[in-house]
Amino acid sequence: MDMIKQELKNGNTLNIFNGEELIFSSKSNWLNPLFEADEFFTNNPQKFDNLMAHDTAGGKAAAALMIRMNIKRVHFNLVSEQALKLLKEYNVELIYDKKVDKLLCMTEDLLSSETNIDSIYSFLRIKAKKVSGLSIDMNNVSIGYNKKAVFKNLNLSLKAGEAVVINGENGIGKTTLIRTLLGELSPVSGSITIDGTNINKIEKSTIGYIKQEKEKQNFPTNVREVVAMGIKEKLSKKDKNYLIETSLRKCRANHLVDRNYYTLSGGEKQRVSIARTLAQKAKILIFDEPTSFLDHESEEELAQILQALNTTQMPTILCITHDVELIKKLNWRVYKMERQDA
Repeated sequence: MDMIKQELKNGNTLNIFNGEELIFSSKSNWLNPLFEADEFFTNNPQKFDNLMAHDTAGGKAAAALMIRMNIKRVHFNLVSEQALKLLKEYNVELIYDKKVDKLLCMTEDLLSSETNIDSIYSFLRIKAKKVSGLSIDMNNVSIGYNKKAVFKNLNLSLKAGEAVVINGENGIGKTTLIRTLLGELSPVSGSITIDGTNINKIEKSTIGYIKQEKEKQNFPTNVREVVAMGIKEKLSKKDKNYLIETSLRKCRANHLVDRNYYTLSGGEKQRVSIARTLAQKAKILIFDEPTSFLDHESEEELAQILQALNTTQMPTILCITHDVELIKKLNWRVYKMERQDA
């Protein structure tokens, strides 16, 4: 029996099957059912190898989300020409009842020239307000110690969910900037606001800090306990374990959950540290020279994880690094801290 050809019932606007088994349904409107399905697959460790979907209407946005979820067969009651072309390009089998040139939707017009699935996905998450990050505004900020500035007139703004690389030579003030953002130092002058609120008034858990550990230690602390340190809310044991394992899965580290943290490689520790900030539900992530002490394979994996975070979770990210190769791989906006005249 071809399940996706059957009529949508009980008010459902989307059904997703794995073979003949209905695994997900939604009654929501617009693209919300597909975002709900995306979250379902992100948090579900089970592997599905025969995904099919029946949706009421499909424009280019819906087609891109289907492709990203690796859905192989789709039945749209109404489909646009743009969606049809995109699905064909990615070899997705399409069944439809009616075709139109385009859906009467602004999103269809905005995506008319875009073909990159990740770019479409990021655009749609922003439009759907599914961005976990917060905006940052640094206006004429001078940073330093004991009211003496080591770097002056820093002006940098990040939109919620944006990722930026901060680059500069050693001794320029990058570490001072990190300590200022973490609330350990106050700006010498100027202002820093997070989502419009002075940085001194935000919850400490808003910002997650990921640094590369240099010290060799050996304590009986497992990965589950390290990630749990990030959890600030009161949860049942079941919900806490679910949050830990989901956070680790997003960083490709769920297989490490019972390992001693201090026996891990540098790359593995890095992934666990990122998972800790996700469990913390940090809105802003600061990475301090994240590729230091990593081998080439771990560097490659870290770059992939950072790209995935920027595309899916969309926290606001500041990556402080002088690693030219990482900067090239990320292809994010770069803010260069340059030496100033005395």
